[in-house]
Amino acid sequence: MSLRSDQKILMAAVFISALLWAIPYGSFALYPLGLLNTHIHELCHALAAIGTGGEVQHIVVNADLSGLTPVHGRSILLAASAGYVGSTIVGALMILASRTEKGARGMLWTSCAFIGLSALLFVRMPADQPSSWVGVASGILWTGAFVLMAKKLKGDWPAFAAQFIGVQLCLSSLWSFSALMSVAAVGGHSDALIMQEHTGLPAFFWASTWLIIALAAIGFSLRAVWRHPKERRASSDS
Repeated sequence: MSLRSDQKILMAAVFISALLWAIPYGSFALYPLGLLNTHIHELCHALAAIGTGGEVQHIVVNADLSGLTPVHGRSILLAASAGYVGSTIVGALMILASRTEKGARGMLWTSCAFIGLSALLFVRMPADQPSSWVGVASGILWTGAFVLMAKKLKGDWPAFAAQFIGVQLCLSSLWSFSALMSVAAVGGHSDALIMQEHTGLPAFFWASTWLIIALAAIGFSLRAVWRHPKERRASSDS
């Protein structure tokens, strides 16, 4: 399948972003996207807990891109795995919605509501986590950014924005490997380690599973969208 110019630009942007995440200090250029990933990741934990009859205390998003969502009375397996799997699902839906300009714009508005309600209902600044103010500020700023993208972008740009952000959300599972290795070295905390404790399966298995799901979601959703390029153009012209 040959790629159009806008598709090649998207692939180049994704490739560059992956390099920046891998290069020391390169991730600073993608810091806002890292915060968005954390917001979505933690909100998916919260929604899984609520959906299984649990209660959510709050969501914390820290300046170092770590997050915390204390919950009670939930299914630990669903809640723990919902972060990366949920981010992947949200990312794939953003990509699939971008088949038309109208769909991409609608998904940007949906993302605005998603982040805005999360910031309003759940995101807090605990006194013992001083950098958590970054989570509150970034939730507000990302809500505004989605409003601007939904209102101002025209032509192929709403689809580009939805696809780029969608791919970044799916790829958040890639970063789970580095997070897993770093916390394992110091006896810290991660979703994969929680799954290991409750299932007996190694954390590496869970991190690998989430990565495979993410890569499959990217491939499926981009192929589904790019297979019918005329549909998106026709919608843009109407």
